[in-house]
Amino acid sequence: MIADTTYLKKYFYFCRIYSKIVEQGALMKRETSTYPLRLPYELNEKLKYMSDFNCRSRNREIEVAVKRYVADFERLYGTINIAPKD
Repeated sequence: MIADTTYLKKYFYFCRIYSKIVEQGALMKRETSTYPLRLPYELNEKLKYMSDFNCRSRNREIEVAVKRYVADFERLYGTINIAPKD
């Protein structure tokens, strides 16, 4: 089945607009910390493709992937206890 390209263009346009709104903080109400991340060009381009496909910002795509990674780690080695934030 061949997808309607007009629909896909509109969908990806919406994804980009929504992602920009989220990145600007209009929809974010949770506490976050900042960490600069350097990625090889190819990995960054693949991340960009995946985030567009999932209708997420790249930052949100990374957050989802890290949450899955941490959950897998904790499933294997036990819960990671962290000190409460002051």
